[in-house]
Amino acid sequence: MTKLEQLANERREVRWILDILLGLYTDHNGCLWHIGTLYNRIQKKFRAAGPAGLNVKDFESETTSLKAHATRNSTLCYQIGIKYNELRQLIGQNATEVLAEKYQMLALGDLAPYGKVAATFGEEQVLKYGVEKMVQLVEYAELNRITLSNADPGGIEISLIHENGGWTKSTFRACSAEDMMHTVVALKTQRGLPVDNGFFQIYLD
Repeated sequence: MTKLEQLANERREVRWILDILLGLYTDHNGCLWHIGTLYNRIQKKFRAAGPAGLNVKDFESETTSLKAHATRNSTLCYQIGIKYNELRQLIGQNATEVLAEKYQMLALGDLAPYGKVAATFGEEQVLKYGVEKMVQLVEYAELNRITLSNADPGGIEISLIHENGGWTKSTFRACSAEDMMHTVVALKTQRGLPVDNGFFQIYLD
């Protein structure tokens, strides 16, 4: 039995939060499945259209559904972050060690980035920019020792890497989630830090 499982058996409030996290995580995975299915459907339409191509109306229903599921997923991930932080507080000392363990199907370590986002920003900001982009912003800030506040981060200056290895200045508002991810990966690689590719990423511009 892991320390986390032992805590869940001994403390009802710990088990209660873990059960909530399991439910939220299940819903989160459901969102990702729907997003992946819709994305694949769009790709099939493009392939079937051939040289004639498609116009926006040909996949309007899919893009509408994608945006709805992406918004739902951002809400779920924000709620996961809130509950993850509550769990950390409950566990107290050795929380980092304990939360590196799994609880049933739940790998608590995968939820830590959502906890960092929720600790800094409100749900309004997460819904505005999307959870994956906000996760990348928090990582970028940590790598560059930038102190974030709970204000709208849209005006934060970001140094973005390009495929040719050059860098340009932009604002967080103008960046895509993919831009942020590539930049964070490049910074980690340059500094010899491990790169986590555990997130399922679909980017909606």
